[in-house]
Amino acid sequence: MRQRFLIAIAVFLAFIVGAAEIAVAESPYETLEKAAEAMDKGDGATFQRFVDLDSLLERALSEFIADTARNKDIYPAPIVFIMEQASDPGFKGRAMRGLMLAEAKDFMIDGVSSGAFAGRKLRYEARSGVLAPLFSNMSLGKKEILGVGDGIRDGDDVILPFSLHDYGNDQDYAVKGRFARNGDSWRLTAIENLPEIFEQLRREALAE
Repeated sequence: MRQRFLIAIAVFLAFIVGAAEIAVAESPYETLEKAAEAMDKGDGATFQRFVDLDSLLERALSEFIADTARNKDIYPAPIVFIMEQASDPGFKGRAMRGLMLAEAKDFMIDGVSSGAFAGRKLRYEARSGVLAPLFSNMSLGKKEILGVGDGIRDGDDVILPFSLHDYGNDQDYAVKGRFARNGDSWRLTAIENLPEIFEQLRREALAE
């Protein structure tokens, strides 16, 4: 359950952050279109132009730490221990969070570049590190945006809901993305409903 849940989170976020094209995205809607194109191209070098990847990972890790604290009876003891260490505001906690964020970022970039997150029949070869065993030898299903709702203004940003389908587990995920202006383009900066997504991923992991 532990490995499947962590991998599900990483793979889910890897698709969400895959909005990669050098061309300008003139609207949040176009950013989502370019996300699908980037996944098909396996372009791991340029997708960060359209995504605040570091911010997304920071928020996802913070939610994972909070989710673990709320559900200690569900998570394995080693994971609870690691998350408690990462929640420490001191040097050790910052070092642990930095290590986890760096390895998660490597995993996502390598997954995009390899084409694994586009549904190609490839094996992800994890880099060595604390989390490497969780990411190794995994075949990953294709992710596709199947529906986009109406954007809602929130100050200068736009909250845009969309549905993400995972062909690997045949599940749909309702996502609320926050898009912000980045020069003359748009950039995905946050996922507003992470707690609900974590809850769904956890239920799926427990059901297996």
